[in-house]
Amino acid sequence: MIKVSIPEKEIQKALNAIKTYKEETQREIKKQVLYSAYAIQKGAKEKCPVDHGILRNSINVEPTNNGFGADVGTNVHYAPHVEFGTAPHVIRVKNKKALSDGKKMFGKKVNHPGTKAQPFLYPAWDQERKVFLEKAEAILRSDKAKA
Repeated sequence: MIKVSIPEKEIQKALNAIKTYKEETQREIKKQVLYSAYAIQKGAKEKCPVDHGILRNSINVEPTNNGFGADVGTNVHYAPHVEFGTAPHVIRVKNKKALSDGKKMFGKKVNHPGTKAQPFLYPAWDQERKVFLEKAEAILRSDKAKA
C-alpha cells in the first residue's frame, strides 16, 4: 500500500492539543480533515496516470484517529513503482522457457531500463496540506476568540 502519513508522535501531540478545545471546534477540525482528505483523493485521481484505470479507481480515503486523521492511498501493488519510478533491473524467466509479450519472444532474461516516476499522491497531498493548515489554524483561532 502507498499512502502519505504524518509520524505518530506528531499526530499524538496535535491530538492532545486539539482535545483542549471546545467540542464544536473539534467537530469543525474533523470536518476539515475529511474535506482535505477527499481533496487529496480528488487531486491524486486527477494526477494519476491511466492505462486501464485500476490504480486511479483504487485511491481511497479512510478516516483514522476517531476522525482527527485520514489515510489517503491505494492498495494496488504497483502504485509505488508509478509514484517513485523504478531503477533499471533484469527480468528473468521463472516457469517458462522464454519471456514473451504474446507477440514477440525475448529470451530467458530482459534488461529492463526502469520507469520514470509519475507522482500523483504526494503532489496532491502537498497541494492540499497548505490549504488544510490555513483552515485548521483559522478554526482553532476562532475558538480562542470565542473564549
